[in-house]
Amino acid sequence: MICLMMKIIINMRNKIYKIILNELQTLRKQEELYAQKKSDIAFAIPELKECDKAIRLNNFEMVKAEFEGKDTSAFKQNEIELSSMLNKSLLKYGYNYLDFEPQYTCPKCNDTGKIGNTYCECFNSRYLAKVKSIANLEVVAPFTFKDFDASKIFDISQFNFLEETYKKAKIYCKMFSPKKTQNMLLAGPAGTGKTCVASAIANELVNRGFTVIFISSYELFQKMKSCHFSLPEDRDQYLEDFLTVDLLIIDDLGVEPYLNNITEEYLLLIICEREVNCKSTIVTTNLSDQLVEKYGERIAYRLTNQRNTLIRIFEGNDLRSYR
Repeated sequence: MICLMMKIIINMRNKIYKIILNELQTLRKQEELYAQKKSDIAFAIPELKECDKAIRLNNFEMVKAEFEGKDTSAFKQNEIELSSMLNKSLLKYGYNYLDFEPQYTCPKCNDTGKIGNTYCECFNSRYLAKVKSIANLEVVAPFTFKDFDASKIFDISQFNFLEETYKKAKIYCKMFSPKKTQNMLLAGPAGTGKTCVASAIANELVNRGFTVIFISSYELFQKMKSCHFSLPEDRDQYLEDFLTVDLLIIDDLGVEPYLNNITEEYLLLIICEREVNCKSTIVTTNLSDQLVEKYGERIAYRLTNQRNTLIRIFEGNDLRSYR
């Protein structure tokens, strides 16, 4: 029986937002500390220190005079002269006023990540880079829609099937929503193009800013096993991302080891929780008619439920020999 604490499940998107805002806050503090350090070093020079002291004193007296209703014109003239004197002294020692201002990496938002209530361009760029880094598709699933070359497919029925499948996959990406369950089952013999279709979808959605996890069933099994044998209070961290990522792609379902109380139970948990949270899952598998036999009716039903699942049964030649 699975025992998860399920206390605080943080959406992967929100988790990334929090990471980026923390990174920007750290960067901002570093720039401010560096600027303050430069100021402290500069104004430790006696000449600059005296100029600064004179300006502060003049400003204090001017505010006091304003409060008492007295004429402040002399203080204002003094301020101009003292500021000019300080500027000359700064230049003398190789400084200027900008040296003591934080040099933020983004002048638009000053490294806050926001302009008003809107995320800044720098934040959006960091978010997309983080999404791509987490997905790691360049390593695990580099195939894109641009890589599909129909001219290498000589069987006319296989050609037509894949042409239609890629069209449906592009429509799937266009209509994709992180708040609506849109599952896909890609089943058929090895080498018929299932993983390539899933990979193309993953890359397209990542480039549009959606969070994606592309994982082999064997690697997922290892995660489930680690979760099962961990302490109950630690279990959430193993499955949290699989439950909240916008799109989860499980590749080659059926080749992973089968362990009682782990494989079926955790797979069912992930699929069910994702449906409850209106998240989408794509599964590729060499199994088709054997899903019930391998995983039982509960999982097989959810993988083949045409109410929210697009099913494509692949057939034909092994396309790997054409590469």
